[in-house]
Amino acid sequence: MKHLIVLFGILGFFVACSNPPATPTVVPTAVLPTAMLPSPTIVPTTEPVTTPQPAIMTPYEDIEWQLTQLNGKLITQTPPPTIKFTNMMSIAGEGFCNSYSGNYTGGMASILIGNIASTKKACADQTLMSLESEYFDTIITVMYVMATDDTLTLFSANETVLAIFTKK
Repeated sequence: MKHLIVLFGILGFFVACSNPPATPTVVPTAVLPTAMLPSPTIVPTTEPVTTPQPAIMTPYEDIEWQLTQLNGKLITQTPPPTIKFTNMMSIAGEGFCNSYSGNYTGGMASILIGNIASTKKACADQTLMSLESEYFDTIITVMYVMATDDTLTLFSANETVLAIFTKK
């Protein structure tokens, strides 16, 4: 019997919370004359007041970037792959052996790079071909980017650095 009373009490509480009364209840309060109100106390401070400034985002679009690091490995092969994000939501660049292009959505804080289309030239060196494949596979997993004046960093969803580029 106690369980039913508790159950009905809980159900009644949820029903009362989900169905507010049609007209608000007004509770009268006493109004004090102005002379009876306490006066506010102002405490002077010696610290300057600063207005928060918005973060300045360095643009990354319409700049050609060249790859310097991929998945923690320094890129020493020349010429290194490049990438360029346009404000038309597309990317383009040169891999180790092939040109490529694609599209993206979002922006710095949340970006998704779509499928990559590339030319189909074979690299003379199989190592470069494997590295290019790794590069293409990596950039389509990017979740956000961070740009400074000279560096573009691509990150995964768990904040792992995937690739680092410098301005070309």
